[in-house]
Amino acid sequence: MKSTLLIACPLAAILLLAACSREPQQTSSVPQAATDISPLKAQAWVDDVQMGDEVSALQTVATPKSEFAPGEPIHLAMSVRDAPSAATVKVRWYGPQDVQLGYENKEVVPGQQQLTFEQDNTADWQSGDYRAEVWVGDEKVAEKDFQIIAGA
Repeated sequence: MKSTLLIACPLAAILLLAACSREPQQTSSVPQAATDISPLKAQAWVDDVQMGDEVSALQTVATPKSEFAPGEPIHLAMSVRDAPSAATVKVRWYGPQDVQLGYENKEVVPGQQQLTFEQDNTADWQSGDYRAEVWVGDEKVAEKDFQIIAGA
């Protein structure tokens, strides 16, 4: 009996110390890493993605369109009412031959309903097919194709 007690007490002490030395787990409604977001969750955070040349006072696209003239501003607006605060939404802009033209990241603030992105430096953009991709974490949640047409 004494030998069992001599083995059990040090073993219990080691297990107790190991359990106490662990750091507490952080909990948050927003994943800590971009890869933590499931595709379904990311998809639910962004809705009603629209593109146009003007944004209304409500931060929505006034008139959706997909053809723009060189030099015309291009706005991308979306609903983020289901996204948690501090979620990061990214937009990547691509031109002909899949050349990346730019990107922008924005963080959702508490109570935010709409999020907008803009490309206003399009004067040098040539005629052709373009696209804007919307990402949440490492998940692409939307893609909008558009064209630059000289004389549009």
